[in-house]
Amino acid sequence: MKWEYMTLKIGAEGGFLSPRTLNCAVLNEKMNEFGKYGWELVSGFDINAFKGETNSAVLIFKRPLDVED
Repeated sequence: MKWEYMTLKIGAEGGFLSPRTLNCAVLNEKMNEFGKYGWELVSGFDINAFKGETNSAVLIFKRPLDVED
């Protein structure tokens, strides 16, 4: 089977005086949106900023490629 992949980067929220955090509602919304189109989440990780704060999350999705060779 052949696959196609998509990478999505979601930035953390927060500012100068408050810690940056990921909004779980936004993550769920994006994952559900991609799932409706056949994308399956296969991996996710965060990218750290200064002192270990989360700067963003990277989500990697895959789905079967319909084209056969």
